[in-house]
Amino acid sequence: MYAAGNHVFRSRDEGMSWEEISPDLSLNDPARQGPSGGDITAENAGAEVHATCASVVESPHRQGEIWASTDDGLVHVTRDGGESWQNVTPSSMPELAYVGCVEISAHDADTIYLAATRYKLADYRPYLFRSSDGGRSFESINGDFPDNEITRVVRADPVQPGLLFVGTETGVFYSLNDGRNWVRMGSGLPVVPVYDLKIKEADLVAGTHGRSFWILDDITPLRGLADGNEDCRLFQPRTTVRTKLHFGALRNLRPSGIAHALAPGVAGGIRTFRQPDGSSGREYLDLGENPPNGAIVYYWLDERPRAWCRSLSTTPRET
Repeated sequence: MYAAGNHVFRSRDEGMSWEEISPDLSLNDPARQGPSGGDITAENAGAEVHATCASVVESPHRQGEIWASTDDGLVHVTRDGGESWQNVTPSSMPELAYVGCVEISAHDADTIYLAATRYKLADYRPYLFRSSDGGRSFESINGDFPDNEITRVVRADPVQPGLLFVGTETGVFYSLNDGRNWVRMGSGLPVVPVYDLKIKEADLVAGTHGRSFWILDDITPLRGLADGNEDCRLFQPRTTVRTKLHFGALRNLRPSGIAHALAPGVAGGIRTFRQPDGSSGREYLDLGENPPNGAIVYYWLDERPRAWCRSLSTTPRET
């Protein structure tokens, strides 16, 4: 296990004991140390300590390679388990940037991504970097990223090279071409700061500030589009688990139309309603909703369907 303050610490016995394996990796500028609040409302609670590591990541490719970034603009790496550390901070990294994320590509041990921000210094520009040579050099991958978006976290898809996701102060952006171009993701995600992103199989999970966890159930279509082919086609469906058993919920219907469901692992409010086509629908008020059962097939059309194609989208009849 690894943890960090201004030094990186390692435990080989699940946290029962720790050893220091790095020097001070921060700037440790005495002029910027001291109690928070300054001379007017000074306090020393330790809640706002400056010059510490913001990210520590162990390489999944090479044993003994550990990356660490700090909240005052530095990036270091060791390739011998902490015996020696090298400062590999990008030359274009702005002063005192909060380097909140180091991401190592699952496809290439020498491809490293960084996300940084200087919003505490009233600088709201994005700072995204990529190294293709193990940190010897970095280049900006801001591309056409909006100029007023704070970049907190960057994640590289472990399946499709070049597919990137970035969490910002207002949501999530993605790139299909390794950072040359960026697109804001919608899909019902509210305007909210995204502090962390994780990719589990084909799901993208976002941790937000104050508005819960959000899951994009399937990024398979984005993986398919990342190859640059925009011809009409079907995408390979994700692996689907067939559900054999379904536990019905015991509902206590209120006059308001809200049902309080009780089922194994489920407890929350559900509002039922009638849809325009006459079928019934439900809205989950205070709990997450699973994706629909069964295999979901996505397709891409290279041009808008003609009117006669749209007429085929009516509800099929039983034959």
